Amino acid sequence: DRDVTGVQTCALPISAMKHRHAAHFAELARGSESGLAGQEVARWKARLEAAVADLPVALAWAQESGDTELGLAMSAALWRWWLSSGQLVAGREWLATFLALVGPRKDERTGFALCAAAILAAENGDYRESIRQGRLALAIFEQLDLPDRTARAATVLGSAHRYLGDATAARRCFQRAMGLRRSEERRVGKECRSR
Repeated sequence: DRDVTGVQTCALPISAMKHRHAAHFAELARGSESGLAGQEVARWKARLEAAVADLPVALAWAQESGDTELGLAMSAALWRWWLSSGQLVAGREWLATFLALVGPRKDERTGFALCAAAILAAENGDYRESIRQGRLALAIFEQLDLPDRTARAATVLGSAHRYLGDATAARRCFQRAMGLRRSEERRVGKECRSR
């Protein structure tokens, strides 16, 4: 479509444009979770720096429109970004917003968001909140029988306990995480050998 001046205009309603905008940045957030841990960290940091103004706009749209799934997934996937860019408070606030909106669900996405919130809380010096959120994530992952996610939550819990000076609880959590990882490695090894 073109307006009277001949400038091309978008035929989409505003709500559809906002949804497409949020979906685009949610996809960027999903990629950043692994991208910021891989070999292309600098490229991912540059992509997120370029999107720094758009990320909160997309999250705000998700909140305002009631798209809590998109908001929860996006805010959780951005945990490495929140951490590496020093935006711990903003990350914690967005995660808290969407975790409150979804309530006490016990699905993998909620567990992942709780684990992300626990990491940010620990890095922000809020160790007791990190333990609370880490325990909730751990319970969800155990119930869903997700050993890799359970090991991550146990590691987060161990770190928070260590920061609080509770070496016994930290050791117990770290040993649990290592045991789960070893079991998973053996399981994968058996699957590979049987092929």
